[in-house]
Amino acid sequence: MDETWWAGLKELDDAQKDIIGLPLDASVLMTGPPGSGKSNLLLLRAKRLTLSGCHDYQVIVFTRALQDFLRSGVNQYGVPTDRVQTSWGWALKLLREYDVQPRLEGDFDSQRRALLHEIKELTARRRIAKLFNTILLDEAQDYLPEEIEIFGSLAKHLSVAADSRQKIYGGTESLQLIRGAVDHAVALEHHYRNGIAICRTADALASVYSDHLPLVATSNYNETLFPSSVSILECKSLEAQCTDAISRIQTQLRAYPHAVVGVLCALRADADAVFGHFNSSPLRGQIFKGSEKDTLFGVGSRRVYIGTIHSAKGLEFRAVHLMAAENIAKMGRHSRHLAYVAVTRARTSLNAYHTKPMSSFLQAALAEGGLPIAIAPVDDSLFGGTQ
Repeated sequence: MDETWWAGLKELDDAQKDIIGLPLDASVLMTGPPGSGKSNLLLLRAKRLTLSGCHDYQVIVFTRALQDFLRSGVNQYGVPTDRVQTSWGWALKLLREYDVQPRLEGDFDSQRRALLHEIKELTARRRIAKLFNTILLDEAQDYLPEEIEIFGSLAKHLSVAADSRQKIYGGTESLQLIRGAVDHAVALEHHYRNGIAICRTADALASVYSDHLPLVATSNYNETLFPSSVSILECKSLEAQCTDAISRIQTQLRAYPHAVVGVLCALRADADAVFGHFNSSPLRGQIFKGSEKDTLFGVGSRRVYIGTIHSAKGLEFRAVHLMAAENIAKMGRHSRHLAYVAVTRARTSLNAYHTKPMSSFLQAALAEGGLPIAIAPVDDSLFGGTQ
């Protein structure tokens, strides 16, 4: 994962340098496509706060997997790891500091609403405000407006990273509220993660959105060094999908000795079943399991991440294996966004496996990515030699 984190200013483009240089006593919103450096920029603003003698800040992320992933970045940048927390962990810690023990029952949305209610009650009752100099939010497109208001009430300044195309949780859109609350809103255009084949699939998925800027046109990926590819693989069963994926991953782990491979599913039940198959394979010592609340990212020799697409928010992998891809269609109105998030986790290789037919939009987008990177002309050069 070393290639994820920057080593010096020379690795940044001008827009990224401008964001780092924005005043620390200002609130900032940065938007941009996957791989445009938003998470990196948040961490570097955190480092500037540290170097400036400000220590009452918090980097807040959505999932445990992203927390662990970013903690590997703050280790490199010299930011204390405890400054990075999930919104869930941060909320529970705040409540317990004031002896509030929330009752969390029901599904994720119910528990989320209960936490929000308890914090709003606490801050109103105890008149708590501006506990932090700065709160830095990653993946902010999935926070509810009420959650954004809480963050804003508890911090003098906000630094926020977001991409509306990657919104995969329900609830009212919060970006308009954020734009009205910040001093600077900066849109990043260039990105560095996704190969051209993967960009084409992502662009096909996002083409229905009027504000989408094609990733192909703004990609800075080195296609010569790591040629990208997208493949569709039809198998007789989920077990057969796993057998095929395991064979491919063994080759990828040898080809990319320092990289992490992602195995992603739309449904938790599929992710659990896939983990079971992999745990009975030669890869059992190299796999680790991710979820929205619990993971241990990239520990030791464990380089194969298995989890839901939701759990992989904000992460990136050299190769992604999208299992039971037909089940993305079961995610309702978030299906297209979820597919976009899954596809853009991949840097170089994307393999999509299915047993039943996939949704037509996903099938078409994957087929677009599987086309040759360059189309050869129909002329005498096809026949070799010289004329």
